[in-house]
Amino acid sequence: MKSRKISAILAAAAMLLSFAGCNGGGSSSKAESTTPSTTTQSSTTQSGSTSIFYADSVLKSDLPLDTVVVSVEGHEDMNITFGDFLKDYKYFLSGYQITDDTAFMYIEMATAQRQYIANSLLNEKIMEKKFYEYGLSLTKEDEAKIEADTEANVQYMKEIYQSMALMTDDTMSEEDVIAYGEQQYEAMLKYCGMTIDDIRNWQRSSVIQTKLVEYVTEQHPYDYSESEAQVQALEDSAKASYAEDPATLNPDVMTSLWLPEGTRAVQHILIGFDAVTQSEITTLRSEGKNDEADAMVEEKLAELAEELAEAQDKLAAGEDIEALIAEYSDDTNGTQLYYAAPGTEFAKAAMDIAAIGETAVCSTDYGYHIISYVSDATVSAEARKGYVDAIHVYLESAYHAQIFDELLTEWRNEYNFTIDSDALILLTEEETTE
Repeated sequence: MKSRKISAILAAAAMLLSFAGCNGGGSSSKAESTTPSTTTQSSTTQSGSTSIFYADSVLKSDLPLDTVVVSVEGHEDMNITFGDFLKDYKYFLSGYQITDDTAFMYIEMATAQRQYIANSLLNEKIMEKKFYEYGLSLTKEDEAKIEADTEANVQYMKEIYQSMALMTDDTMSEEDVIAYGEQQYEAMLKYCGMTIDDIRNWQRSSVIQTKLVEYVTEQHPYDYSESEAQVQALEDSAKASYAEDPATLNPDVMTSLWLPEGTRAVQHILIGFDAVTQSEITTLRSEGKNDEADAMVEEKLAELAEELAEAQDKLAAGEDIEALIAEYSDDTNGTQLYYAAPGTEFAKAAMDIAAIGETAVCSTDYGYHIISYVSDATVSAEARKGYVDAIHVYLESAYHAQIFDELLTEWRNEYNFTIDSDALILLTEEETTE
């Protein structure tokens, strides 16, 4: 709803859309294709090997705007006209600065969008029907939100055009910038055949959908215990994998779920190889040439020995580890803590450090690591609860999305509707399944 309508404007901002060509002209000037109608364009759909051959565009259609292109048998109030469809479609094309929807580079995307718009408009009608069938209604607060959102979105669109004006000419006066934004906004509405009421209706549909989703999800709660069970299953799986092979555990991603007893939090100074050397070592490992890789590591480590000794001397002299990380470390994560669990590769040197605050040196395919033992690491009850809470938000959202999608499918099946594929130049069911 709201996101569908505003997506084109977001694209406009990203692609520096300009409606300068609309100034002083009618909507037909922008709708007209730059490709002659006799030119045939082709594309291959993502759904299969079917090629689309279209010579015409719905933008050049002489179909009357009041022609029904999505009809719902027995529910004429839910019918969708060509004019309804065209507003959304032109809005989409405007956002992506597409003037010829039969151009090879756009035809597949444009065809998919036409199908999407036809179905979305139908879904809006169905959801509005269900909204009132469930006894729901729009409150004064809802109406106020609709008005506020409408004004905010209109202002947002105008500010996009104002920003584009300044990007073109940063010497423009504030008055001229504001006037330009107003002019471009009005030109966009004119091209799309829209008025402010269309923006308002989009916001109304958005509020209706939001309230309908809330109502439906209230009838289908997702119990917190389900999320707890999912988290426990993750923890059990991690424990089993660690017991079988400790090297499979990445403790850095387990800090809010579970850490083996004896895990340590560490920092390190990475005196590392350059990117070319790292790449060559990685390639040798991937090719099974471990002896050659080991030889290269030893050769390159020798080149880093002086820098390593310098950093170690400063540590021994009492300089702050974090200051030395900033001065010497090639790790872009800086002073970030890492976690070393017993039996994991990174832990071999960390576990040999006698006490918190002391350091040890090891080498890997990345270079030398001066590891500092910062603290012992455990997962607090608070951290684990936060993890479960985050998982619950995700699982609950996914569950409710699935419930609503299934309901929407059921609701659509209650109606006998027809989408005019010829009028909207859509792929037929046979074409999409070939």
